[in-house]
Amino acid sequence: DLRTRALRQLQPHYWRGECDAGGAACSAGGGAADVVRLESESVEFMALAALLVGTCVAATLGTGRDQQEKMEYNTLELAEAYRVENAAVWKRYAARREELRGGDHGRGVPDIATAQLPSGAAMPLLDMMRLDGAAGEAVLWHGTKPAIVQLIRDGGFDERVCALDGLFGAGVYFAERSSKSDQYCTRDDSAGGGGLYSLFLSRVSLGRVHRTNGHRTNERRAPEGADSLLGQTDPTKYREFVVYDRSQCYPEYLLLYRRVLR
Repeated sequence: DLRTRALRQLQPHYWRGECDAGGAACSAGGGAADVVRLESESVEFMALAALLVGTCVAATLGTGRDQQEKMEYNTLELAEAYRVENAAVWKRYAARREELRGGDHGRGVPDIATAQLPSGAAMPLLDMMRLDGAAGEAVLWHGTKPAIVQLIRDGGFDERVCALDGLFGAGVYFAERSSKSDQYCTRDDSAGGGGLYSLFLSRVSLGRVHRTNGHRTNERRAPEGADSLLGQTDPTKYREFVVYDRSQCYPEYLLLYRRVLR
């Protein structure tokens, strides 16, 4: 009914926007988002650290066709974590997620690494997020460069600025493995950047998923009858998840991390 639909579109129950024992509010630099810094002892921070490590394939770190900085390291270490509370972007996302519920939407969504970790530090976060299986909602990684972080944080993702020559066209790309999204990251050497790297852990409503092992360059839409794409050109390669509508993804957590060689 209408009331149930409205309740599903409310902002997450754990959003705060003000100081408390688990997080300290910090400025979003005048942008549209409230950004809450998570204390390192908080459940959310520890869960994010567990997801960062638990979805990392250490053997592939520093390698790959998409690796932006060739270097030697074998661990990703969380330094800072923020929850992005952006009412305008959330409203857009929640409305689209509601549209993707029901019928055969949400079917065909594969087992995703971020949801397959054994019970432990990561589980309280996934339980708290209350992902909507009927819309194929998942949590996935997105790596980017320092100059793009604030744009995503304050305005969300935007497929309109994505390159058509991408392997699967001009969509917003996500990964289930932090080590895949890490390939796209570059170090922040600006004043106050601390030499850290940036990953977003995002909600993505996949809806009906089309699988492919071929290229889809020059495409701006999901295949007919689908809402998203799962691409894997070779069984030995990482899987990538692509949405072609910015309303299907929300950048809920920003992780700043180090690349470490141990």
